[in-house]
Amino acid sequence: TGRAAATYTPHDLPANMAVSRRVGMGGVNGWLPHPDAILRKTGKRIAVYRGLLRGPVGGGDVRRRKATFARFDWRLDGDDVADKVRATVDSLLVGFDTYALVKDILNATLFGYQPLEILWGKQGGLWLPEKVLAKPQEWFGFDDDGRLYFIDDGVGSGPLPDFKFLCPTQEASYD
Repeated sequence: TGRAAATYTPHDLPANMAVSRRVGMGGVNGWLPHPDAILRKTGKRIAVYRGLLRGPVGGGDVRRRKATFARFDWRLDGDDVADKVRATVDSLLVGFDTYALVKDILNATLFGYQPLEILWGKQGGLWLPEKVLAKPQEWFGFDDDGRLYFIDDGVGSGPLPDFKFLCPTQEASYD
């Protein structure tokens, strides 16, 4: 094709070379567009789906599905965990509304992702999660590397701090 072959060195091996921005699929200013084809084509925002959940049929089905999941029994396993660690985690979970957290996480199946902010507190010399709060999806975006960003006044705030946010996803893929 007349195109010269690129020269690569061993320093290139750890790099992620096949990325969306190199094939013209990057978003505006490094932000990826929302992956939902319906929203992109109609120019609508993700809040439209929230409106559907307020209706009696769609909303009722979703509430029943979440309630079914939330009723499942759960337990922590791990015989190889030190007794002190197990006791700390057990005491932490006693104060959590794990059923509400499961329902929040299930929003990822509806919207594709569900950002969760962790509020930490110091207890007995340890930093432990005190609350996990579901945040609106439209407050967040993803960069070309798939990292979650908080959108502050329409612009990205930069990478979020480690250990501050969780983001369960539904069938996430590179594209």
